[in-house]
Amino acid sequence: MTTYEAIAAIGSWNIGGVYTEEDSSQVQGRLLNMLNVARLKVMEMNYMRERYLSQEYYQKYEALDIMEGSCKGEFVFNLVSPIASVPEPKRNGMDGIFMDCDTSRPLTEIGSETLLRQYKTHTHLSTLVKHGVYVRTGLEVMGYALGNKKPSKLLIRAIFSDPTKLPNFNINTDPYPAPDGFLSDVKKLLLSDEGRKSVIPPDNISNSKNDMRNAGAR
Repeated sequence: MTTYEAIAAIGSWNIGGVYTEEDSSQVQGRLLNMLNVARLKVMEMNYMRERYLSQEYYQKYEALDIMEGSCKGEFVFNLVSPIASVPEPKRNGMDGIFMDCDTSRPLTEIGSETLLRQYKTHTHLSTLVKHGVYVRTGLEVMGYALGNKKPSKLLIRAIFSDPTKLPNFNINTDPYPAPDGFLSDVKKLLLSDEGRKSVIPPDNISNSKNDMRNAGAR
């Protein structure tokens, strides 16, 4: 199922009305946002029930514009999209940041910039972590690689809040990152009063039917 097909499916349900004052690209953006929010809620509900996250939710990409920090081995870059979060146990949706290839061991995530500074000056850092450490603050990732050398390549594998933000993602041809049966769970969520209110803002309501059916026009 491509992302375009998933958007078109939600549009065909006519949930929440149609936005007659918007063009098709604006409606598509609104429906995509609805799809992304519903995806996270369905993912959370399924995880709380099964304590398992399908690998179909995950994506990976190569970090761009990796910058050097204030000292040797330090690097900084920005994620292209926020990483999804799920409750209990404490997991942030991230499978890992990898140097060079995703078959290597991931960098070790730590809790604060203060800890990052401590790791950089620790005389036995190489015995504590395999490749390096990083801390994530919003979209910014700051880290330290062993060997005092900025990594030439970093691969990020995670569950992203907006899957379409990844580099070169094509809504028309790329699969939407969700398991089989996902849309039926989304439909159940959106058809329930509580679920609909949690996904669709209350002021986004209108009466026409044509625009949502044409939401995937662009």
